Amino acid sequence: MKQPLPLQLFELWTLAPQVIANRLYRMSTSTRLPAKSDIWEMNEMWIEKVIAAGTAMQAVTMDSAKFQAKAVSEMVGTASSPAMLPQALSQIMFRYAPAASMKMTESMVKPFHSKVKSNAKRLL
Repeated sequence: MKQPLPLQLFELWTLAPQVIANRLYRMSTSTRLPAKSDIWEMNEMWIEKVIAAGTAMQAVTMDSAKFQAKAVSEMVGTASSPAMLPQALSQIMFRYAPAASMKMTESMVKPFHSKVKSNAKRLL
């Protein structure tokens, strides 16, 4: 079941610091030389953030392209003259931009939320 955006943001806000603190505590209390698992955990911390950022950027770019294509196609269909283009564009933006921005925000938060949640299940 898909969680609403406010709940996802709340979970990110509460779980991410716990996961980071747990990882750093485990690494700081290890032996003098880090174990292979500690090295892997440190590398994974950075890699998963880069992958989540790339996934989020790709999803937002795709959602933005879909919104722009929808806006342009409707604008061309509703504007009867070049002078009407600004008015048509503003009406389309008021109609579709709130839903599109919510979709883009959800797409941006989703990779980070899923990674933090899986880390919390694994580490906490």
